Amino acid sequence: MSHRVTPRSSAPANTCYQPVFYIVIQGQKQSFLGNEVFQHDPGRFLALTVPLPMEGMVTVATADEPYLAIKLAVDSGTVLSLLRELPDLEPAKETNRGTSRGVCVCPVAAEMVAAVERLVASLTDSHKRRVLTPMIIREILFYGLQSPQGEQLAAFVTRDRHHARIADVLRHI
Repeated sequence: MSHRVTPRSSAPANTCYQPVFYIVIQGQKQSFLGNEVFQHDPGRFLALTVPLPMEGMVTVATADEPYLAIKLAVDSGTVLSLLRELPDLEPAKETNRGTSRGVCVCPVAAEMVAAVERLVASLTDSHKRRVLTPMIIREILFYGLQSPQGEQLAAFVTRDRHHARIADVLRHI
């Protein structure tokens, strides 16, 4: 029998998210920053570019279709490398509520979905995992730069920017 997980049956879990893309493959999750709710599902991913204390809970899952997601750490070195290699790359401008604080829910582009599918497939083979997985992660970060959080992502890795200094202070704390 199918069962839908509701906020009443699943308590929120506290965590301090590091810079991350949280990409839902199946189901739905809500993350909370204070009183703000960020709902992410297969059409929208949660993007954080600074460490933040948040709560989260799965809100949609069944026995037949369990909740599935990928948490992809945002490696600042890889993002910086992308920006250096593609100096003409224009990260997407902030268009979503919350992006100025380093958190938003962004639409998942078809190219990112295809890359996530290839990433999952690469994890089942040791050769693919060693060779292809880092390239696919780099590709996903590239698409992240094209998301509404792209400008903040670029700011996060640029050490002379305001948000990068805030991220350093939060990491120290």
